[in-house]
Amino acid sequence: MKLPAFLIKDLYEKTLVNIPVNTEQKTKNKVEKNATVTRSEDVTEKPIIKYLGENKKNILIIVEQQAVIYLNEEDLIFLTNILKACKLNLADIALLNFSNQPITYNNLQDELEPVTILLFGLAPKAIKLPFDIPAFQIKKHGDCKIMTAPPLIELNLSTDASKILKSKLWVSLQALFTIK
Repeated sequence: MKLPAFLIKDLYEKTLVNIPVNTEQKTKNKVEKNATVTRSEDVTEKPIIKYLGENKKNILIIVEQQAVIYLNEEDLIFLTNILKACKLNLADIALLNFSNQPITYNNLQDELEPVTILLFGLAPKAIKLPFDIPAFQIKKHGDCKIMTAPPLIELNLSTDASKILKSKLWVSLQALFTIK
């Protein structure tokens, strides 16, 4: 499988370019050198959520696909076309595969601060939200708008049922992103 250069950059941006320093070791060194810090609870390490994209517009897309890092190639192309129709691109979003890192809404809010969450193939309860949303409906929760939809693999078919689902998705996306 050959990926476009911009995807390779997004996939490996944080793992090949920005090598994180072992913050735990740095913290231990600071604690040992600084006598004013006496408790180890004072320094906590947040889990790092791995995602594809740059999250420039705080739009989080969560999918669930086994055996891939983010999405299979066909669904990634399909998602890219959806984003183009919404006047967005991969740099505007954060794409997260739930099957590789189950997370909660609170974790997402703390680290990514999404204003919009699209759940493809997942119910809101999967990310520990206390409610359910019918497919293609938009619900506001705090400062965040949340929408659910069937898995991308179901939307990305050439059947009549899939065409109907794509139409419903498009109507919802127009409302969500105020597209005319």
